[in-house]
Amino acid sequence: MSLEAGARLGPYEILAPIGLGGMGEVYKARDTRLDRFVAVKILPAHLAESAERKKRFEREAKAISQLNHPHICTLHDVRLRQGYGGRVGDAGDIDYMVLEYIEGETLAERLKKGALPFDRALEYAIQMTDGLDRAHRAGIVHRDLKPGNVMITKSGVKILDFGLARLATDDVVSDDSDSPTRQKELTQERAFLGTLQYMAPEQLEGKPADARSDHWAFGCVLYETLTGRKAFEGGSQASLISAIMTSEAPVVSSLKPVAPPALDRVVRTCLAKDPDDRWHSAGDLKRELAWLAAGEDPTSKPASSSAKSRLGWAVAVLLGVALVAVGLRSSTDPDTSPATPVRFVIDLPPGQLLAGLNVPGARSSFSRYEGRATMSPLALSRDGTKLVYEAESDSVETYLYLRNFSDLTATRLSETAGAKSPFFSPDGTWLGFYAEGRLWKLSMSRHTRTAVCNVDPLMGITWLPDDTIVFGDGAGRLMRVSANGGDPEVLTQPQSDRGELRHLAPHGLPDGRALLFTVETESGAFVTALDLSSGEWTHLIEGLWPQYIPSGFIVFSSDHSGRTGGGTQTADLLAVRFDSRHMRTIGDPFRVLDAVYTQAPGAWEGSNVAPPFAAVADSGTVVYVPPRALTTASRVVWVERDGTISLAIDTLGPFEYPRLSPDGTSLAFALHNLETTGAHEVWTLDLDRGTRRLVQGDGVATRPFWTPDGSGVTYSNAAGAIHVQPLDGNDIRALVSRDGGLATAWHPSRERLFTVRSSSKGLDIWTIDADGELEPVLVTDADEHSVRPSPDGRWIAYASNESGKDEVYLRPYPGPGRTMTVSSAGGTDPVWSPAGNELFYRNGNDLMVVPIQTSPHAILGRPQKLFDLQLLGAAGPTNPAYDVTRDGQRFIMVQPAEGERTKLVHVILNWDEELERLVASDE
Repeated sequence: MSLEAGARLGPYEILAPIGLGGMGEVYKARDTRLDRFVAVKILPAHLAESAERKKRFEREAKAISQLNHPHICTLHDVRLRQGYGGRVGDAGDIDYMVLEYIEGETLAERLKKGALPFDRALEYAIQMTDGLDRAHRAGIVHRDLKPGNVMITKSGVKILDFGLARLATDDVVSDDSDSPTRQKELTQERAFLGTLQYMAPEQLEGKPADARSDHWAFGCVLYETLTGRKAFEGGSQASLISAIMTSEAPVVSSLKPVAPPALDRVVRTCLAKDPDDRWHSAGDLKRELAWLAAGEDPTSKPASSSAKSRLGWAVAVLLGVALVAVGLRSSTDPDTSPATPVRFVIDLPPGQLLAGLNVPGARSSFSRYEGRATMSPLALSRDGTKLVYEAESDSVETYLYLRNFSDLTATRLSETAGAKSPFFSPDGTWLGFYAEGRLWKLSMSRHTRTAVCNVDPLMGITWLPDDTIVFGDGAGRLMRVSANGGDPEVLTQPQSDRGELRHLAPHGLPDGRALLFTVETESGAFVTALDLSSGEWTHLIEGLWPQYIPSGFIVFSSDHSGRTGGGTQTADLLAVRFDSRHMRTIGDPFRVLDAVYTQAPGAWEGSNVAPPFAAVADSGTVVYVPPRALTTASRVVWVERDGTISLAIDTLGPFEYPRLSPDGTSLAFALHNLETTGAHEVWTLDLDRGTRRLVQGDGVATRPFWTPDGSGVTYSNAAGAIHVQPLDGNDIRALVSRDGGLATAWHPSRERLFTVRSSSKGLDIWTIDADGELEPVLVTDADEHSVRPSPDGRWIAYASNESGKDEVYLRPYPGPGRTMTVSSAGGTDPVWSPAGNELFYRNGNDLMVVPIQTSPHAILGRPQKLFDLQLLGAAGPTNPAYDVTRDGQRFIMVQPAEGERTKLVHVILNWDEELERLVASDE
């Protein structure tokens, strides 16, 4: 660049270079007289010596000066001198023009991300033809209209760079700038294919260009905005010129089936080889496009009402959709009815379990989700061809798996250990996910990952067409960050004066203008629309976790627990028609899926905003997890120290969290009864007599453990309420009504119990006294969980990921003292032997033991493996899936029933067709 920051051109102070504009250099500058930003375009010294270039520069200034239009860049000032000489920076030595400073991106930059939505493409096309019509009426032909010369701003588009424009007063004979066959013109100024691809045949032949040449270029631009591909392509200049001169571009509707036939006619007329066959004015072209945007068909005969013409266009659109729906059928099949929804179930491979399920079979993942905001473990690419899901296999570590619907098997993505909350980029070339307190993106072609930013916890996320990512954070805000990395910035935050508690669950609309998200308020939760240009948001309808289908629907979950037996882990999916252009719902919502599995409501600090395990693609495909599809068969078994198994309970059932009574005669356990009521229940079992007793069956009780004297059972629910149920029939005692976390064990003194609570930093260890007062024990930036006190009460064993993965630690209680590492290569779920001389823990499916001496000070032995046994139940911040007898020689465990498989992911193709039928029947 010729100018440096701080240089002055008259009253204009140069601030920074912007780039090249045709043959000129463009700078951002400040008008010191009016205190405003402007764009200054100069003609550099090496070009100003050319009479031809100088003539073009002057021609551009004259052309723009005659145009005052909202969709054409405005000229503020100009300096044109005679000759050249002197030093750079002297206003008397440089030709320059001063233009309005436009913020935005060029259409060429936007098209790198793919085609524009149909309605947005028409909107921009109408604005471009409006600007061209104004220029042509002033006798000005642009002659270089292309996506790079169209700027997208908040208020619409602006046509730029009239450097090649021709005025009506130009000498046509002497002007040779149209001819690409002249070596100097083609190779030095306009040899790049981006210009040739928008040049009309007459320009390629060296003939004079007129308004109809601009109509050709406009047709090429419109074609590209609608389809995402250029109308004419070639591997070389020669082949490209040949394609323009002799070939026809594929009709738009063959690439964009929802486009009405009238639009094909508009584009085909623009791209007629003979200029006489093209539109005769940009004004006529603008009116045709306006009729299409209004839902009318300009090819139809005059009707008695506009409703008839709109109906004709609607029928054309529906026929286009129907043709797509039957694309898999034989081309000779005369049936053109809407596609029938196709349903099937994906069986995960044996031993592989979907993450986040609080049922027997989810060995670790649910507990890692508890207390931590996240998303569904399912993600669909927008075209509906790829499914990514989070699952665990033979170990407790989770991975993301890619399943193309054209394949029969899933592929593990090796760079995703510990990952969760997957989400796709709009074009499907990247996969985002959350792991280790960070957002990551993974290249789908190279399978390599890159860090984006730190975030913890995560409350929903979406990838926008402008290559930014929006997510909900632990402070209840929506944050935005570049997909290429950087520091997140606040996009929205709750307004306390409006009763808002948090913003979460963002979902970007395909056109990038707006997004949907959830606003949780004191009175409920609302699906809300955010205008990204103005920053204003509007509540649309009560509900959570919105997802948009371009066929015209918002799908969201109900703002309440599901309907199965108290439904503590299900939610209904609803849909409502949505006008994305005017950001408003149409009609009433209607139910589309009953009882979709969710994480336990209230797992997020008592809030009922758990995400449904469902994902919807733009193509109309949906994947989801129904709770009744989950296998619940398991059994409680006795296991000797050598791994020998003996049966304790002969009946299969959905058992969880076994805990032996202090005297070893009874067992407390939880049932997640999905096959019948769907409720969480707490039971006790007399091990000698085999009789059961229901302790609590209100649908939310789980994770039981005994009081120190064995006289009662303590249990929690997902909202953080902690209760004690005496077994002598006395009334239940509530220690904490909510936000108490997940209780794990009483201190032997009976004066307080230990619990794990979540915060914005992670999982932490607290205690609760008999009056329900909370007191922190261990609060750090890491996750501390699975806490168990020693039998003498002087120590606590717990798991923490402070080293980067879960390990078991020993710490004096209440302190002070040194913290010691118990496990050597990963561990969680510590359990003390009743004598206090051994500490057991899990490392994957291995049960480990460490000899220990706790008095007068702690001495740890070497960890040893006892046996390898696949266990069911969570490994994490809650009660473990095993317990040990009083003599430390046997263990009671939950084991999966052999031969059982879990059918988890249900798929519906052409689901949007079903929505159309449902809304029609509802109306």
